[in-house]
Amino acid sequence: SARGSARGSARGSARHRLRLSSRRLPSAPLGSTLAGVLSGQVAYLAASCHISPYLPISRQVAAFRLVFAAHQGWAMYQWGTIGRKKELASILQRIDFGLDEMTAEGVAAQSKSFTRAIGRHQQRLIQLLEARMRQVFALAGLWRECDVNMMQLSQIPGGQCLGHHFDRRDKWQEGIASVAWSETAGQEDSRGDEWTLGMQCGPSNNVQRQVQLPMPAGAAYILSKRAQGRTAWCSRHKVAHESCACCWQHGVWNEKTALTRQSITMRVYDEEWGREASSPGPG
Repeated sequence: SARGSARGSARGSARHRLRLSSRRLPSAPLGSTLAGVLSGQVAYLAASCHISPYLPISRQVAAFRLVFAAHQGWAMYQWGTIGRKKELASILQRIDFGLDEMTAEGVAAQSKSFTRAIGRHQQRLIQLLEARMRQVFALAGLWRECDVNMMQLSQIPGGQCLGHHFDRRDKWQEGIASVAWSETAGQEDSRGDEWTLGMQCGPSNNVQRQVQLPMPAGAAYILSKRAQGRTAWCSRHKVAHESCACCWQHGVWNEKTALTRQSITMRVYDEEWGREASSPGPG
């Protein structure tokens, strides 16, 4: 289980301690295969990283795979190589859906954004997943005062990873939610192979705490507060992708499998982001 795996990871790191509790949540059908997910236990991790190994059944993962197969024009993002011997490429294929004025995460404002408008089908998928995520992560207060207005479809090839990073710290409102599975069935699980969620507190040259959390295919997780690295929770009020010693970066390790990891991530774009800084001063 994720709870047992997290405990094992905590014992393996003398500098990190996890506080875990769990609560059994009832499943609630939402009238759609795409939405019949996210039942099970919710684990609470220090620094506000919350995990739900809800493990959807095979037909639900199959529906997610069909959603991905129906999309074309994936953008490729690469952030160099990482690992002890620089043996892993930090690479990601993705499609971003959002508001017209929104630039994609990790893309400079003056660069081509690749953000697509949210169509009717994407909006329906967002509504279904948002409602289920809100229910499962209700105790974490997910999206209490805002609504999701951005969805990202992502693919990380087998044998690769997405290195530790911040999603822009002052651009997104509270709560980033993701659910992930494999592109095809694994040898032991039709939903795919396990992957690892890495959490690192402090910059790479001065790591304060670090933990690796094994995640089963189909697990969902949310990041908020300092686990999200939001400027509002940072003791030094760092912005953009600036480093600090109090907030957590996150990363995805998919190097132990040959299967592509697919995921859906939902965020809330702050529509006032950048307006105050760019507005003319008095006079």
